[in-house]
Amino acid sequence: MEQSKGGALPNGSINITPKTPNLPVENWQPAEPLYSEWVTANDNGCYNWAPVASTMLKDEPFNQTTTDCSHYQTRTRQDREQETTTLEYRNVGEPTIIGQNNTYSATRTATGTASCSYSRSVNRVPDTYWFAGTSSSSDAYLVKVNGVQIKAADGYYTTSFTLNGIRYKRGTILKDSTAGYNSYEVCK
Repeated sequence: MEQSKGGALPNGSINITPKTPNLPVENWQPAEPLYSEWVTANDNGCYNWAPVASTMLKDEPFNQTTTDCSHYQTRTRQDREQETTTLEYRNVGEPTIIGQNNTYSATRTATGTASCSYSRSVNRVPDTYWFAGTSSSSDAYLVKVNGVQIKAADGYYTTSFTLNGIRYKRGTILKDSTAGYNSYEVCK
């Protein structure tokens, strides 16, 4: 037999070589990691609401706002790699947790607690005041509560009125005017 046809080799040895196809060499390269959705892990709440309920007239609803809210969120990141021939993916290592603290603004409805209130042209605070004439030549009054005019009538001498079952009273004078009108607190 010939050596190339499986015959005897020198020194009486036989060499058998299996006929298997060449296996491809794997080539894994870094790929884009996978991320889970953000999940709120801890809602830290909101602080520093304005205006403060104690500055707004008792039992009157109003809107409070704040820019001081935060919550802590987490998500996982799974690193992975891709084989360049088969395009198959595989995970690399364990997932890692990523966290972030987010701040946001909020608005809510609140109810006033003050028995008397006054605000006029104050940043972020709706107007609440009783504006009245000082004599018969300026015989009128106007009342605003939380930015809404609730009464306007004749009678500079008026010190109280009832609206929707609620009694409103003219409080302490806060701005004296030589132009014939004064500004007062609004009380309940």
